[in-house]
Amino acid sequence: MRVPEFSTEVRAAIGEFDRSLPGLTKMRNVGEHVDDYAVNDPKRRDLSVDSWQLQAGSFDGTVYDWLGESLNIDTALAAAEKLFECIKQLRSLAV
Repeated sequence: MRVPEFSTEVRAAIGEFDRSLPGLTKMRNVGEHVDDYAVNDPKRRDLSVDSWQLQAGSFDGTVYDWLGESLNIDTALAAAEKLFECIKQLRSLAV
């Protein structure tokens, strides 16, 4: 995104990735800062998540459900591959 002539395309690709996996940001943030959520730190990013919600999630082999969100790993893989291909293509243009 620091290359001005490609930043628009990269931002669009990241936006598409984020839209295709709407619950991922919440899951990632809580997972990375689980200690803050475990004690209901008032400074945690998502105040709608309480410590009791950390206790259980489920995975059926394809879909991971946690914190009221669902993450389909097949959808996530396809979105990640699409984002990677966009960045790889733009990188080849910059060389």
